[in-house]
Formats: sequence, structure tokens, C-alpha cells
Amino acid sequence: MKKVILVMAAAALAACASHESKVFSTDTSQLRVGEKPQGFPRTYVVAKNGNCSKVTENWVSNGSYNGKDMWVIDKTLEPVPCQ
Repeated sequence: MKKVILVMAAAALAACASHESKVFSTDTSQLRVGEKPQGFPRTYVVAKNGNCSKVTENWVSNGSYNGKDMWVIDKTLEPVPCQ
């Protein structure tokens, strides 16, 4: 029984060790790898259905991938009076 558990543990360890980490995103407006995009933070006002919101966008670090920084977009919304 101990040999079976040992073989299963070794197989599980080998499977995990050969795993390559991958990042997949088709939307580069939400995720970037490498340098932080320029021109951020940025703020603008959006009007929808008679309501207005001030949107602030900034890129925040979300760890690293293959030695390069990974950046994700962070958006905050604040209600403002429409003008």
C-alpha cells in the first residue's frame, strides 16, 4: 500500500513539475505583460441614460510572468452631476 501511495505521489509531482505557465488574453485593453503603459492614470466623464460617472483608469501590477511585470487595468467609477 505504501508503494502505491509513493508511486501516485511521484506521478502527481512529475505532472506538476512539467506544467508550463501560460497567460492568455485576447483583450490587450485589460492585460499587458512588460512595461507599464504610458499616459495613466487618466480620468474622463461618461454619460449613459441621463447619468454621468467620472471614470479613473490606472494600470496596477499583478505579479510577473516569465520575469516580466504583468499589468491589469483598474477602473473606478464615481457618480458626478451631468453638465
